[in-house]
Amino acid sequence: MGGAEGHPQTICRVVLSAVMEDFIKSAAADFMGRKEMDAYVQVYEFAASAGALEGYVYGRKKMDTKAFPVWIGNLHKAYGLLPEPVLQEIQPFIDMTLGRAFRSLAPVLGESHELVVRVRSMIKGALPQSADDFQKKKWFQE
Repeated sequence: MGGAEGHPQTICRVVLSAVMEDFIKSAAADFMGRKEMDAYVQVYEFAASAGALEGYVYGRKKMDTKAFPVWIGNLHKAYGLLPEPVLQEIQPFIDMTLGRAFRSLAPVLGESHELVVRVRSMIKGALPQSADDFQKKKWFQE
C-alpha cells in the first residue's frame, strides 16, 4: 500500500488531470460550436445587409447616396471575410441579390461609378436580366 498510486497527491493529480481533460474537451467543443455559429451569424448579417440594399435601391430613379459608401464598404469588407467554403455555397444567391441591386444602381449612378463597381466586384456569376429577375423559388416554396 506504500506505492505512489495510492498517495493522496497522486490521486488528486489523476482526478485533476481527468477534470482538466474533460474541461479542455468541453471548451474546445464549445469554441468549435461558437465558430460554426459565428459563420451563421456572419452569413445572416451579410445577407440582411445585401437584401436591405437591394430593397432600398429597387425602382428608385433618384437615390440619396450619402450612406452608400459606408453601407457598400461594409458589405464589401464582410464579403471578403466570409470563409471560402461558405462563399462557395452562397455565391449564386449573392449573385442574384447583389445583381438585382446592381441592375437598380447602374442606370442611376452609371456602371463606372465606384460604388457600382464595388457591388459588381462581389458578383462572380452572370448578372440577373433585370432588377425584377426572381428566377429561383426559395427553399420553403418548393
